[in-house]
Amino acid sequence: MLEQCRTMMEAMIGANGTSWMAGMMPMGGSMGIGAIFVGLIWMALPIAIGVVIGWLILRGRHREIGADAQEILDSRYARGEVDRDAYLRMRSDLADRAPAA
Repeated sequence: MLEQCRTMMEAMIGANGTSWMAGMMPMGGSMGIGAIFVGLIWMALPIAIGVVIGWLILRGRHREIGADAQEILDSRYARGEVDRDAYLRMRSDLADRAPAA
């Protein structure tokens, strides 16, 4: 039985010590570096698409900072958290810092 196994192994390995499958695949039986890169691209593609879609969604939600600050100031004044003089001073400061459209 041991002798039969040895002859089968010799038949598969061959006389020069290389596998009989070595010629069947490029680079001596490995998939190759190109196939690894293609696999990485296919894995990274859905992630990149998700990042771009998320960025577009979040970008659309942000409004102008000056408009948000003005709304906050108006609501604070309406609730009585700031007096009229402070409100007018802060509103003037916001108008000075607002980007030119």
